Amino acid sequence: MCCTTDNKNILITWHDIPSNANELNNEDMNRKEDVYREAFSWTDTNTKLFLSLYKENIDLFVQRKIKTKKILWQKISEKMKIQGYNVSAIQVENKYKSLERSYKNVITHNKKSGRNRLNCPYETELAELLGGKHNIKPLLLSGNKGII
Repeated sequence: MCCTTDNKNILITWHDIPSNANELNNEDMNRKEDVYREAFSWTDTNTKLFLSLYKENIDLFVQRKIKTKKILWQKISEKMKIQGYNVSAIQVENKYKSLERSYKNVITHNKKSGRNRLNCPYETELAELLGGKHNIKPLLLSGNKGII
């Protein structure tokens, strides 16, 4: 396909993908998934759904009924797809890491004196899920004044 913008010709190439699924080999199937994969946009609604699904399933991980976090992310992704959100396990994992990092940064920022107080968008949900983690709220701190 060729387009013209600002008196410049731009060539856009399209991938030929057979319409018959029986004709596709593994490489073509992967390419077809890449072509049709849409960027997923996280909204308030689907983020809250993700947090509730994480809360439901984290107990299974803690009790070792789910062996790895990768399986946990896949399970949450499948449940979100049932609800109509086309999100991959990698996107779910990245969202969790992003929320955890954001919450940790807000907690660290608010502990320092002389700074304005920041709020995390899902602070109440994250406090319930992550509040007891020692990497966010450590039991002891070591500094030049000793152990706090």
